Amino acid sequence: MDEIARSQRKITNAEKGLLAVCADVAQDEAFPALDMAGSGDRLAHIDQALPVQQIDSFNHYENSSSRRAELLEMPQDKLSPRKALRDEFKSHLTPEEIRELDVDLPAGANHYRAFVGPPFNYDINGAMQFQFLLDLGLREYHRFLEIGCGSLRLGRLLITYLLPDRYFGVEPNEVIFRQGLVNNLGSEDGDMVRLKRPTFQHDTRFDYSFTGAPVDFIIAQSIASHTGVKETRALMQAIADASHSGTIAMMTYIRCAAETQNNTNDGWFYPDCVTYTDGFMAKMAEELGLHAYRTRWPHLNQRPDGMVTTQTPLILSKTPWRPTLPHRAYGIRFEGIVPLHVPGARP
Repeated sequence: MDEIARSQRKITNAEKGLLAVCADVAQDEAFPALDMAGSGDRLAHIDQALPVQQIDSFNHYENSSSRRAELLEMPQDKLSPRKALRDEFKSHLTPEEIRELDVDLPAGANHYRAFVGPPFNYDINGAMQFQFLLDLGLREYHRFLEIGCGSLRLGRLLITYLLPDRYFGVEPNEVIFRQGLVNNLGSEDGDMVRLKRPTFQHDTRFDYSFTGAPVDFIIAQSIASHTGVKETRALMQAIADASHSGTIAMMTYIRCAAETQNNTNDGWFYPDCVTYTDGFMAKMAEELGLHAYRTRWPHLNQRPDGMVTTQTPLILSKTPWRPTLPHRAYGIRFEGIVPLHVPGARP
């Protein structure tokens, strides 16, 4: 298909559903926009996904499914963003690949791709985490700790990017981890593993001393969305213990606005999710001697029951946030990084 024909083709239902997803993200004003030279364009497309008047209409009608169907002229049963994304993904696969990747499995299913999230988002979720870390200043010489590395959705990108002996991964589920290792990197003793020499640990003790020394970057993706109060505090304390004064940590959680929705129970919740307020996370960070910052990250997840499980990125550091040398040298800007304050405390 030539460029003219490609530009004039009709928008498919799958693509219309994708526009609906973009509109949902565009309406999330909880966090300021992430503005980075060289990176702004990646986020700018969200606001350009639909005409301004349509995005305003979504907001006015509280994102109701009936109004979205009217605006996008889509049948109601075709509107689900999850279904649209899955169908679009499948349209590029062979029947054999669809079976091998188990694209139709629900998130949390016993498959190395589905266990860590929607299998049709496996690639883009890992890539967005990787790009976010690059924008935070990650370089190949940094030492990196991934808490909850799962089936190496992100790890496969980090391991190939980082220099040898720089990647440390923690994953309690050894079965899922080994399936991911084999399918993403070849084998446990393959060329990539021998070349990069990553180090792995399989337990839930929140003890990361196996790294041998503090690391430069830490990510704990979708851990605090499944941990109770006691476990979340232990996780944040372990992050502090594995950090030096210049470490940048990114820990995600599912944000709620009302105090009544803030989880108060201890324990592990999976595949169920728990929610926390910004103030709760800020207070916990302050008690552990950490500075907490928030920003916006277009991570798209929604359960079939309608609960938005998009992860809120919480940036933690032992010293006040400041642009790193790569930021200053290469012009990367993070104007969307803002302090997360404890309720009632003076900014």
